[in-house]
Amino acid sequence: AINSGMVTSLAWKGPTVPILISTTGNSVCMWDLRTSLFSGVGVKGGGARPNSRFMLPSQSGSLIHCAYAHDESQHMFSTLDSNGVVRIWDDRKAGNESGCLASFVACTGGGVGI
Repeated sequence: AINSGMVTSLAWKGPTVPILISTTGNSVCMWDLRTSLFSGVGVKGGGARPNSRFMLPSQSGSLIHCAYAHDESQHMFSTLDSNGVVRIWDDRKAGNESGCLASFVACTGGGVGI
C-alpha cells in the first residue's frame, strides 16, 4: 500500500504555464506558481498550500502517476491509480469528482505507467 502522505508523481503543465500537479494517496494537488502561496516555504511550520485539490472516489486505488496533455492550452491531465484505472480531468473544475471527465480500466493489477 502507498502511504497517503507520500508524493507519487509530479507533472508540469507546460513551459509557459507555471502550474504543477502532484499525486498523493487518493488526491491530486495543483499549484499555480504565479500566486504567492509559496511565501511560507522554508519557514519552520510553513509550507505551500495547493490552489486546488481533486479527490478520487473512496473505493479507488492509490494514485501512482499523473501527466498533463502535451498541448498546454488544453486544461486536461490524466491520472493512473493502483487498480489500473485511468482518469481524465479538467484542471478548471476542482473538488471531489466534479473535474473527472472520463475513466477507464487501462490494465489490471496496476503498476503500469502512462
